Amino acid sequence: MLGENASDIARLLPELKRRFSDIPEPFELPPEQHRRFLFKNVLEFLQRSCQDAPMVMLLDDLHWADESSLLLLEHIAPQLSGMPILMLGTYGDVELDVSKPFEKTLARLVRQNLATRFVIKRLREADVAQLLAALGGANPPVPLVSAIFHETEGNPFFVTEVFQHLSEEGLLFDEEGNWKADLDVQSLDVPEGVRFVIGRRLERLGKETPALLKAAAVIGRDFDVKLLEMVGEWNPDAVLDSIDEAEKAQLIAPVSRGRETKYSFTHELIRHKRFIT
Repeated sequence: MLGENASDIARLLPELKRRFSDIPEPFELPPEQHRRFLFKNVLEFLQRSCQDAPMVMLLDDLHWADESSLLLLEHIAPQLSGMPILMLGTYGDVELDVSKPFEKTLARLVRQNLATRFVIKRLREADVAQLLAALGGANPPVPLVSAIFHETEGNPFFVTEVFQHLSEEGLLFDEEGNWKADLDVQSLDVPEGVRFVIGRRLERLGKETPALLKAAAVIGRDFDVKLLEMVGEWNPDAVLDSIDEAEKAQLIAPVSRGRETKYSFTHELIRHKRFIT
């Protein structure tokens, strides 16, 4: 299946040489010519790989991909319509930045009708119950479902992280592996995985924005910009700059209230004071 492309495929997968010692060394070519040659070989390898049976390929966390990998993806994409391959890519939209390689690649693929975007929406409370049942092996207590749904607002990653955290702490199941009948839902706490996700967003902010968000968090889930200016005695232009930065990071979103526009934290966990540092 590797055929005459084996040498270059082994550049990407060095373990192939440990399994197949007869793979020859690749030709030495100028960098730009080598990249074209490598892309051609990868495409030919994929075309051969899917001849016997259709394939599904998952490319995870594309927002962290380097430029060379994304160029390879753009080289392969136009050929996929003639190949029995379904290529799925996942990315975190909170990581997107127009100055980063993936955002440019995504825009080009969508513009050329080579990719279709699907937005993964938050789960309803009934869906959270089904997810917890799948994770726990039986229908969970209704109060637990309500508490986790309220805590996570239906974000499936957060639901899973909360479940794993509580399960590891021994708070969910008895010795026989059944849901605890006397479960104290008030003892729920936010696990480190959720803190990490939100913390990543906060790390990208400038020096002034976290202080402004801390004051906004005191006001409430929804807050008015004029009130925020008075509370912190900030310069109006600086406030607008920080609001714009926080909105681009999807930490807050505009909410219409009559003639004036207020802002709202996109998740209650973001507003919680322990995450605004």
